[in-house]
Amino acid sequence: MAALDVIDISDGEDGEITFSQASLPPSSQLSAGEVIDLSDSDTEPDDAFVPAPSSPPLSSQPQMIELDSSSEDNSSGDEFPELGSQQFAARAPSRSNRGSHTPLETRDSGSSAGSKRTRALSDDSEDESEPPTPVKKPRRSRKTAEEKSKAESEKEAKRLEREAKKQEKETQRLEKEAAKAAREEERARKKEEEATQKTARRSFKAANKLVIDRKETLKETTIVVSASLARAYSGIVADLRTKVGEYGGQVEAEADPMTGYDTIRFRRRVTKAYDTKLSVWQHCEPKDKFDQTAILWLSAQKLAEHGARGTLGGLVDTFCARLALEGPKRQAVLLIHGMAKLQSQARGAADRALLALEMAHDAFHMCAETPAEIVQRLYDTACDVGHRIHKYLERSHLPFCAETRQPKGKSSAETWEGALASLYRMNAEHAKAIAKVYPTMNSLYCAYEKDPQAGPLLLAHIPVECTANGQKRVRDKLGPALSKRVFTVLYETDPLRLVVNDK
Repeated sequence: MAALDVIDISDGEDGEITFSQASLPPSSQLSAGEVIDLSDSDTEPDDAFVPAPSSPPLSSQPQMIELDSSSEDNSSGDEFPELGSQQFAARAPSRSNRGSHTPLETRDSGSSAGSKRTRALSDDSEDESEPPTPVKKPRRSRKTAEEKSKAESEKEAKRLEREAKKQEKETQRLEKEAAKAAREEERARKKEEEATQKTARRSFKAANKLVIDRKETLKETTIVVSASLARAYSGIVADLRTKVGEYGGQVEAEADPMTGYDTIRFRRRVTKAYDTKLSVWQHCEPKDKFDQTAILWLSAQKLAEHGARGTLGGLVDTFCARLALEGPKRQAVLLIHGMAKLQSQARGAADRALLALEMAHDAFHMCAETPAEIVQRLYDTACDVGHRIHKYLERSHLPFCAETRQPKGKSSAETWEGALASLYRMNAEHAKAIAKVYPTMNSLYCAYEKDPQAGPLLLAHIPVECTANGQKRVRDKLGPALSKRVFTVLYETDPLRLVVNDK
């Protein structure tokens, strides 16, 4: 913006001051902030400024004119002349010199006699002012090799820092993903482990379920008959397949193990094994295994012929070798049909041969006449083969084998009697006799603790009046065998102690 020139105008004595813009010196000849003092006195100052005639017009920078008033002024005082009066016309600049200049701006400095008035003048236009001289930017000094090397090093350090931060973020992201994957894997592993443990508990519970009904074991048993028997007695084989099929059993045929003789053996599906150290069943991988029990089918006529020649023992040995029956658990059984048709003399010889065979070769026999009786014999043998191990454990290895589906006792006394009656060879009458002397389990335990040496025979002399059928007992005492059994089950601490070992 253009600088302002200030002109100070003073009215010292009476009289009008007439001035024009053309009579003022140009702004180019004035320094910044210079003030021109105009006075209406008769004497002129020595340093009065006379403008040159050839001076250029006023610059675009406005000027200030100071007007000094005196005490001898007219009645108007400090006020400017009224608009339109002769004084205003004499004081106003000529119209020719105003041109396009901006009107003067007045400033009242006060109402006192020595107040000053200022007016600001603007230039004709901004176009007449000189354009500003552009300032040249200082040239940058060229960097030295050391500075360039330092800058490059700093740039490389920043780049490496950015790369390091980026790599760190990537590493953190990968670590988070790895941790998340590890958590997911751990969660899946725990879930799988829980499922495995749950399956193991379910399998353990199913394996250690006490099997009371022997028919439940038929689903794990397959009756395998020789091909010659299946052809000769197809009706019997069909009836047997129907009977065992009701409980999940199967009947299959195989090639003849012995030429000219009919054989029957039993294949079991083994899914658990008994642990004698822990006294529990342990689940194992399912496998098929032939039992050590097998049946040799003989007619009464062949039996008589072997008995007369004395070759029955050799036949049984050959049968055991062909069917791999060995060890103390082997059991060879002869199924004889048609014994009732033999004459008395031949039948007597056959009976004596069977008795010698049982004593010398540890073989057993059973007789059947009708097809229905044969089917029933084979069915019973299949049930016994599957239930044998459970029956053995129930009577010997298991210290306490309660019957399943026992009714709940309505009182503590009834529950105590039911627990005693659940022992092997014990019945309700035995339990009532014991509960009459020892009404609670705690009372019986206290009696055992008083004399541990006499504990096994403590209940031997308890009177028992009736049998399970309600008849009068011949022996009116409980007896030492049952007394030892109760003591072993309730007070013995060894889980492998045999319950049936009464001797």
